[in-house]
Amino acid sequence: MPLPFNKLIIPLYLRPVKSCFELYRKYLGEALKSNNGKLITLAYLFGLRTTQVLMEIYERLDDQDKQKECSEITEKIVRSLEKIKKKEMAEYSKTKKGRKGNGFIEIINDEDKGRLFLNKWCLMKLKEVDEIFKNGAIDGSTLETLVDVSVGMQVSLEMYVDGEKEEKEEEEEKEEKEEKEEKEEKEEEKKEIESLDDAGEKLGELVISLPALFLAKSFDKNPNLSREDLQVKITWCNYHIKRILDCFKKGEDPNEDLPGLLSQPPVKQDTISQEEIDKVISEVQEMDISDESDYNDDDYYYDSEQEEYLRKVSLPDIPKISEISEKKVPKEEEEEEEEVRSPVSTVSPATRHPEPSLASFVAEKASRDHPTTSLKPVDLETLERQLSYQDILHSASKCCKFAISAIEYEDIPTAMEELKESLKLLQEYRDKFDPDHVTKIT
Repeated sequence: MPLPFNKLIIPLYLRPVKSCFELYRKYLGEALKSNNGKLITLAYLFGLRTTQVLMEIYERLDDQDKQKECSEITEKIVRSLEKIKKKEMAEYSKTKKGRKGNGFIEIINDEDKGRLFLNKWCLMKLKEVDEIFKNGAIDGSTLETLVDVSVGMQVSLEMYVDGEKEEKEEEEEKEEKEEKEEKEEKEEEKKEIESLDDAGEKLGELVISLPALFLAKSFDKNPNLSREDLQVKITWCNYHIKRILDCFKKGEDPNEDLPGLLSQPPVKQDTISQEEIDKVISEVQEMDISDESDYNDDDYYYDSEQEEYLRKVSLPDIPKISEISEKKVPKEEEEEEEEVRSPVSTVSPATRHPEPSLASFVAEKASRDHPTTSLKPVDLETLERQLSYQDILHSASKCCKFAISAIEYEDIPTAMEELKESLKLLQEYRDKFDPDHVTKIT
């Protein structure tokens, strides 16, 4: 299912929508890779909130060019959401339960179920972060998870108005109950006189128990969270996002100051503005160098026969034989070089050049970047295998399938490109293996 926004850039005046849009793009990419129905549902909710914010911004815009651009971006995302919904509706019609029982249709049609689904996912991620904090294992992925949870809970807080009404009713009932209990307590106080020592002792117990109360409230498994609960968790996430990012920028270990910061932000901390939080979250998302940043939705298509999203397979770039011949080393010289390298090269390439994490990326960016590259020679046997006619014909066949899939989704430009690529591969095959029947493709 080719999507229209794989290279979409959010302009500065639409900054309030950027964090939510990035989560939509990120989790939709993960869903297409894994064919995970719950991630599809999660991505759909983020995409839905993205369109809501875009429409709110559109109403406040005065510039016609900006209105047009905002409208075009909104239209692209809406079309993408409609494709997702159409696909899930087809799955639901077949199974009557939806994809792998994830309840996509029920969740998007019932605001309360949607709110609980999103809150449950946020709590699950928050629990993972809590375990990482306790184990002193904070890294770049921890920062990304905190950003996802903060944005996710903000979406839950802003998108579900029905849940807000129910919470107000619950709050009114709670206030009535508290008033009643307060009257009963006052009556008991009149009958019982406590000593100052006893009162001081009880006050000390209350102060000592505050961190435990915060933890119990922050990582509760019940997804039916009140607005106050959501705000507390968002504040907690934003505090640690800024703290960890500052540590990375300074080249410090964010795990070192955990004893005093494990449970909650300091009571007398300075208030962090929403604008500053948005800036920090945007900075983290722009620094993302994980696999998701390499995601290109044009690399995936929906196979109607297998009923799942598949990744396209492309023919690898193959060096020319002349280039390989020039780089070929005589056997004797190769053996001598091997004897020189063997005492030093005891570490595998994977160990020598590990994939950088977000933490290492930020730390290196604060000082300097030292890129390393290595060339791996290609032997003739491997080259012949890559150039075999089976691979070329197989790739041409795949391109035809991609074209058919694109036609089903009325994506004519993609279909034409895939057909051209298929013809190009067939021409390459004929030129190499059947030179008497060379044809020119225009």
